[in-house]
Amino acid sequence: MSQVAITGHTSRSANDTPTYGQVSVSAHALTQGIVGNITAGDINEACCVTSVIAQNASFHGGRDAYTYTYLSDQDVQNTTAPLLPMFQAQTLSLLPRPQLNPTCTTTTTSTPTIGKETTSAVLRIRETCKAFSYAITSVKEAVSIYSKHFGRGALTHVQFVIVEVKKGVISLYVTATWNPIVVRHFVAK
Repeated sequence: MSQVAITGHTSRSANDTPTYGQVSVSAHALTQGIVGNITAGDINEACCVTSVIAQNASFHGGRDAYTYTYLSDQDVQNTTAPLLPMFQAQTLSLLPRPQLNPTCTTTTTSTPTIGKETTSAVLRIRETCKAFSYAITSVKEAVSIYSKHFGRGALTHVQFVIVEVKKGVISLYVTATWNPIVVRHFVAK
């Protein structure tokens, strides 16, 4: 037997109670699930005062509890975690080399979304990577141009180390051997 709770009670004096007409009140089943649904007419009895009958329309929409599988954040993380190193390596391989301070961010979306009932899902992984880079030939050319400040000569054994990358500027420490060209002037006597 289902129990019903009636809400929206109103108080009326005995002289104010209608003897003809209809009054609607909200009600809901106290028993959960399909068994809480009652059919029209399950409540059909005298109530309140003589000649006043309480009747109901059918209750519907109750659902029994059931167990289901849903997509969790942990499911997505466990599935994508082993794939991320490969995706990052593939994405970084598309950038010019050498790479300085590479960083990658991963965005994963799913269909259906996390928390939805499902037994399978489609995961989309977007890997975005960025890194500073430079061309070694450009560095060598810049060192060669700078060496002109020393006069005529040639640099040999050029080596450089990156000491800082800041706001898109790469600072280098360069070591080399300077071989000046000595020109001797002879004065004829």
